[in-house]
Amino acid sequence: MIEGFDISHLGGLLTVASMVASVDGMPAPRRYRRFRIKTVQGIDDPASIAEVVGRRYSRLRDEGGSMPDLVMLDGGVTQLRAARARLGEIGLGHLPTVGLAERYEIIVVDWPDGTDEIVLPRDSEALRVLIRLRDEAHRFAITYNRSLRLKRIRESALDEVEGVGEARKRQLLRAFGSVRRIAAATLEQVAAAAPGIGRATALSVIETARRNADSAAPENRV
Repeated sequence: MIEGFDISHLGGLLTVASMVASVDGMPAPRRYRRFRIKTVQGIDDPASIAEVVGRRYSRLRDEGGSMPDLVMLDGGVTQLRAARARLGEIGLGHLPTVGLAERYEIIVVDWPDGTDEIVLPRDSEALRVLIRLRDEAHRFAITYNRSLRLKRIRESALDEVEGVGEARKRQLLRAFGSVRRIAAATLEQVAAAAPGIGRATALSVIETARRNADSAAPENRV
């Protein structure tokens, strides 16, 4: 089994990571995972990779889960060294880990005595498996980042409603879960969810939510 990681962000904002897996060369979607990066500010892919690898495998270690036969990172030696250092810190430095540099599809390995590059023939089935996994990790990470950006845009739509401050907005989103659900609510339901909001403001909230509902993507929960 191979597990592959990628990082996605928009100018350093809403940084996320994806983890995908393949078993016997075939995708294993049930093992896919998504992560919000918590400890890294700005654009720092190596630090983000180190965080998510540490979170993934320290949890597997603590829960007695099955470790992969190989960990693959989308990136070169910098990302690889960051991940290897973090694995060493959590006592899993023995876990086989490689990077796959995208431009020339070079496999980067970090041996105890230094880094090395492995160049497989373009028609190598082993290389094809790694490329497919890397591309899937890339797709999964971008999709997650995009869904979070759309969610933030939809939530910010309530900012334009006069009489709805930050506290009211949180109250409404906590009650309904999303702007899409507010758009489907009745006037009475919105008014009841935020006591004191008033019917006129509740109507403005619903109308604003409905104007923004068309841009909604399927909801994702972390």
